[in-house]
Amino acid sequence: MKQKFLITAAILIFYYPCIGQTGENHLQNGYNKLLSGEMEQASEYANMVLEENPENAEGYVLRGIINKRTGYFESAISDFDRACWIFGVIHLIPLIWR
Repeated sequence: MKQKFLITAAILIFYYPCIGQTGENHLQNGYNKLLSGEMEQASEYANMVLEENPENAEGYVLRGIINKRTGYFESAISDFDRACWIFGVIHLIPLIWR
């Protein structure tokens, strides 16, 4: 159990720096656009994040939230599913409920 925790902690420590400053900026801009109701622009930022790094779980979460709010439920489920495979379900619960 302790080894599993240490492996998970190591992955998390090394995962976040891999996002890169540009990816973080795109994510922040995407969430800002989402909060202001500008779904098309938010979607563009989410896609930029995923083009830059297709293994960025939070990029899929952002796009999933956008798809959910715009009525594209199957696409939202697909994005959330992909994020779960990348990052793990337990870590995504707080992100999905944004």
